[in-house]
Amino acid sequence: MSNYVVYADDIKGKHVTFREEGVQFDRLIADIPSFTNRWPGTDSAGDMIDGVNSVIDLIKNCVSKTATISVTGDAQTKFDAWLNSEDSGWEVIPNSEFAMFMPYYRNITTNKHFWGRRDEWTYVRTIRKVGSDISIPWSNYLGVDKVDGQGNMFPFPNSRDDITISNYRLPVHKGANESTETQQWLADNEINYVETDIPAQGGMVVTSVDSPGQIFSKGYVIAPSDFALYVHIPFRMYDNGPLNAKTIGHFNKPGNFGLNALLSGNQASVSFYNFLVQTHSMRGDLILDPFCGHGASGVASILNGRKFVGVEYNADRARSAQLALEEIDEVI
Repeated sequence: MSNYVVYADDIKGKHVTFREEGVQFDRLIADIPSFTNRWPGTDSAGDMIDGVNSVIDLIKNCVSKTATISVTGDAQTKFDAWLNSEDSGWEVIPNSEFAMFMPYYRNITTNKHFWGRRDEWTYVRTIRKVGSDISIPWSNYLGVDKVDGQGNMFPFPNSRDDITISNYRLPVHKGANESTETQQWLADNEINYVETDIPAQGGMVVTSVDSPGQIFSKGYVIAPSDFALYVHIPFRMYDNGPLNAKTIGHFNKPGNFGLNALLSGNQASVSFYNFLVQTHSMRGDLILDPFCGHGASGVASILNGRKFVGVEYNADRARSAQLALEEIDEVI
């Protein structure tokens, strides 16, 4: 097998091929579809459960080190029932859980924060075989100093007590901009704000704040079980480690259609997977992403010296992902 390949296939079937051919992966990284009609191939609740069963079969038969899983709702119930059964043979790695939030607002004076919830990768766990001593080396993440459009250092809150988490998850669940939750937080923190009616976002949206308020553009905060380890993942790709000026430049190069697609809509995913690959795998590992989309996880894997296999139900996305891997491979 080459260092990378993307299969235009349904993992709810491809997993059988991997098992029967004896294919072995070091790591599995899966954001398991947990909402009907969210992604191609998730037309029903049964499709989602079939996806969970496929991932479980892969973990049991084709994964040697770890599986990093994001799943929610009925799909999570199904996965947890297997994981907690006496015969699963797998366990959650201590201090491996993390949540991902979008930072929205801050009181500069008090360093109080308001963070929005995400529906993707909100709750993540990594599992290992029972008896293994594999852990998550959080310190492997090289980090990004400068974030946001102005290049500001992201001001981390002092503790969990300084964070208010939104009750709403974006972008699937309506309500975040239809409620007055954000406005109430700003008022409680004595921050004046300006609202704009944006129907596509659900109504009145806070578009600016006055001092001592600060408003953040898109980005993610990863909050592991040990909150002291949390880090900021910027929405855009910044020059650090393997995501250096040379490699980032190729995402915008004319003719690099796969990388162009990631730059236009998924560069936040590249930044996130850059973090995830560095902290949840080792150099030389073979990583499987059974729902790889446009290939952000694969690009991050190749950039960080890993090997990669992706499976994507949508043929157009699979082709885009394969192109992205070929294009980034030429750079390095």
